[in-house]
Amino acid sequence: KMNNLEKKEKEIKTTSQEYHRIILLFLRFSGWIVGPVILALIIGNTIDGRYDSEPWATLTAIGVAFIFSMIGIVKEIKEYKKMVDKE
Repeated sequence: KMNNLEKKEKEIKTTSQEYHRIILLFLRFSGWIVGPVILALIIGNTIDGRYDSEPWATLTAIGVAFIFSMIGIVKEIKEYKKMVDKE
């Protein structure tokens, strides 16, 4: 009977760790998307307001942020793949 209980606890712990890993991965990807875009909007709007270049600085900043986000996401995927391959 104790053996079944130990198996159940191990399954619960493993499932919990998997959910934790998935949530962390989701948060990292979300951060790589949201963070650079918000920063790009702030920088772009500031430059547009100062130099009356609306909307070009904002659009350029968002384009750069998109590229930066994609590079970050690819790096995260490579790290995650290495971690999964070790297990």
